[in-house]
Amino acid sequence: MMLARRLVTQSTTRGAIAQTKHFVSSSSMMLRKNFHSSAALRNEFIAPEPKRQSRPVTYTSLALALLGGGGLVYYFLNEKTKKDEAYKARTQRGIGKPLIGGPFTLVDTKGVPVTDATFRGKYLLIYFGFTHCPDICPTELKRIGEVMKFLEEKGAAHLIQPLFISVDPLRDSVKGTRDYLKDFHPSIIGLTGTPEQVERVCKAYRVYFSKANVADGENKDDDYLLDHSIILYFMDPQGELAEYFGQSVETDRISQKILNRLKPEESLLSKIFGYKG
Repeated sequence: MMLARRLVTQSTTRGAIAQTKHFVSSSSMMLRKNFHSSAALRNEFIAPEPKRQSRPVTYTSLALALLGGGGLVYYFLNEKTKKDEAYKARTQRGIGKPLIGGPFTLVDTKGVPVTDATFRGKYLLIYFGFTHCPDICPTELKRIGEVMKFLEEKGAAHLIQPLFISVDPLRDSVKGTRDYLKDFHPSIIGLTGTPEQVERVCKAYRVYFSKANVADGENKDDDYLLDHSIILYFMDPQGELAEYFGQSVETDRISQKILNRLKPEESLLSKIFGYKG
């Protein structure tokens, strides 16, 4: 009897253990299925976060950035230029400016009388010389032509009028002056006049001229040379001296300085970007 009871008890225990293992195994499988089902549902109904894409730099955005930065630099340089000019005006107020220029009355190469008021409102580039000059005057007039060609390329030639004023009224007639200037830039206007008129304009511009010393017997009435000042006068539209250039100043420098005055915006662009047009 005792043996039979032990066998029954052992059999019952083994069955219970087997049932427990089966229950645990089934529960574990159900949990795994539920986990995978939940993950699938989550992936299906919850959209993944989109990946952030960097926007490429375009030429338009780069140009806008450069324009914005250039505008700021232009503004500050412009303000600085104004302050520099105001400071220069204050410091030179007691010194004054050279007394160059003034009223004159002459005749152009068409025989029309002109005065300083005729050219008011335009910049002037003035050279004093004479048509019988062998070398210096032709050289300076050619330089004026190079300046005018440069200004034409920059669209600024219409703002300035070059003048050739004769210091030799006895030989430089209207026709003679007109024929002489045909070899130079067509924009140059020739002016001549009576000895008194020429003397008056030369005095106003502080121009020196006189007959050159020659050997006795060589100084004929119509065969002589003249010593005279070799200066290019750059006058503003009000007839005031803006700048003057001697013989040693390079033509490129003259051209650029005049352009800076005629079109100051190009001067600022040159400072900002190294712009040369």
